[in-house]
Amino acid sequence: MKHFKTNGLQIVRGAEVLVGMTMTMFFLCNIGMRYVNIGSLTGVLVFGMLLIHGLKPEWFASIDQKLNQSSFGRIVRKLIRILSLVILILAVLTTGFMTAGIPKRPDGEDRTIIILGSGVNEDGTPTYVTQSRADAAMKYMKDHPDSPIIASGGLYTSDRITEAESIKQYLIHQGIDAKRIYVETDSTSTAENLRFTSALLQKERLPKAVVISTSEFHSYRAGLFAARNQLDHRAITAKTPWYILPTCWMREMYGILDAWIIHRR
Repeated sequence: MKHFKTNGLQIVRGAEVLVGMTMTMFFLCNIGMRYVNIGSLTGVLVFGMLLIHGLKPEWFASIDQKLNQSSFGRIVRKLIRILSLVILILAVLTTGFMTAGIPKRPDGEDRTIIILGSGVNEDGTPTYVTQSRADAAMKYMKDHPDSPIIASGGLYTSDRITEAESIKQYLIHQGIDAKRIYVETDSTSTAENLRFTSALLQKERLPKAVVISTSEFHSYRAGLFAARNQLDHRAITAKTPWYILPTCWMREMYGILDAWIIHRR
C-alpha cells in the first residue's frame, strides 16, 4: 500500500510539473507577443505556482507546518483554503457561462450589425482578434446588404486611432460601402460598448434588433450587456487563435465577474 501511494504521489507531481511548465510557457509566450494583461499575468502566477509545487513540494509543506504552529497561522491557513476553493468555483462557473451562454445565432431578419473592437496595432490596423470579428461580420453582411453596421470601440492609448475607426477603415478596404458604417468611438469596456451603441441606435434611428459580432469567449458577456440595454440581440462568433485563447479565456473570467458584481448596466 505504501509503495502504491508513493507511485501515485509521483504521478501527481509529474502531472503538476508537466501541466505547470507547459501552461507557464504558454502564457509567457503570450506576454512575449505583447498580449500582456490580467489574463496572461494570472496564468503565469497560477501555473508557475503549480510548477513549483510539483518540483519543490517540501517548500509548501514547510510553510503549511509553520502556519499550523500558531492560532493566527491556522486562521490564515484556513482563509487561504477557503479563498482557493472560492476561486476554483468561480473559475468553473465563469467557464461554464462562456461555453454555454452564447446568445442565439442570427435568423433571417435584417439586423443592425455591431462589431466590438479588441485592440488596435501600432500602425492603426485592427489586431488579429478585432479583425477576426470584422471578418465574421462580413459573412453576415453579404447576405444582408441593407443592414447598417456599427463599429464600436474607443481609444486605449493616445497614439492610435480608435478601435471603431480602425474597423471602419478595414471594412472599407474590404469593399464595404462607407455609407453603411457608423462608429461609436467613446467606449473603453464591453459595458460601455453596448450602452453607447444603444444610444447611437436611438440617435440614428437604426433597428434595435441587432446581431453582435465578437469572439466566442466574449459572446456571453456581450449578450449580457445587450440584454441590460434592452436590445433584441443575436450573435456572430469569431474564432480566437489557439495560441492566445488561454490568455483571452483567463482574462474573460475577470470580465464576467466584473459584469456580475461591478458594472451592472
